[in-house]
Amino acid sequence: MKVIYKPAKVWYLAIENPNANHQNMEDFEVQKQFPVDIEKYKAIYKEVGGPWDWSNRLVIPQTELQAIL
Repeated sequence: MKVIYKPAKVWYLAIENPNANHQNMEDFEVQKQFPVDIEKYKAIYKEVGGPWDWSNRLVIPQTELQAIL
């Protein structure tokens, strides 16, 4: 795999008022999945990050990625 480095613009999200009720949080559900399916994770990572050239989690060893997840 050839890695190409490009300048990147970095954006951060900040919660300026954690007490503000912008959305009804009852509409959301968090589901933990263990063990993580690495290939499914990589497919989602490529789909979401493809337009922004995300690649760092695609080139690290699978054992390292598993430890992160």
